[in-house]
Amino acid sequence: MATNIFPAVAVTVGEPGGIGTDILLMLIQQPQAILPVVFADFQLLRHRAKLLNLPLSSHTWQGQKTPLPMG
Repeated sequence: MATNIFPAVAVTVGEPGGIGTDILLMLIQQPQAILPVVFADFQLLRHRAKLLNLPLSSHTWQGQKTPLPMG
């Protein structure tokens, strides 16, 4: 069985009052070759997704117990 492993890419929305949140929400609706790790206020994301009528799901990351290999 093949497992799809995508590189994780950290993403921020920038200025909370700007258009970055909307752009990010629209972008993550498309298939990705990365795993976007979003650093943003979840309440802001949820509010904007509702206004834009876009689905939003999330997974809370609790931290890595062992360091990730570099390189």
